[in-house]
Amino acid sequence: MRLVDDFLNQCKAEVVEMGTNYIRNTNITYYQILTKNSNELVSFTKNIEAVKYLQTPILKRKYPIYGDMVDARIKKAVHRRDLMQQGLKWCSIVFYQYADIPFDTIEKVLEYLNNTDLRILIYACKPLKSKFDEISFSSLSLERLDLFDY
Repeated sequence: MRLVDDFLNQCKAEVVEMGTNYIRNTNITYYQILTKNSNELVSFTKNIEAVKYLQTPILKRKYPIYGDMVDARIKKAVHRRDLMQQGLKWCSIVFYQYADIPFDTIEKVLEYLNNTDLRILIYACKPLKSKFDEISFSSLSLERLDLFDY
């Protein structure tokens, strides 16, 4: 029981420290990385220097219990940021042709999509390539389009 209590105290101490230490050159604490929603983290990942700093081994040495969780959240946020950027690119092209929808509005709408929906949207907005010209759409499945993470 003593080991469990010691570990619990270490966890609590690390959480308190994470809540008081700010990530270099930002106004975000390490604790906020664990608690913010995915779209807020996407905004954070636009600060390339902060993301690079978090991807160094310093994080896991500084926070041995929660460092891996912070790292995983950052990696997922970077992946979502990349999907959002692709979605914005393709949707802007499509919407520009048919409607005059502001860029900020498109971005706000895309925030409501999960990553799978973003992949489907990106695929739907991309122009078809010649290798797909002869493929019947009824024979395509979502698995073949590599839209899902398995």
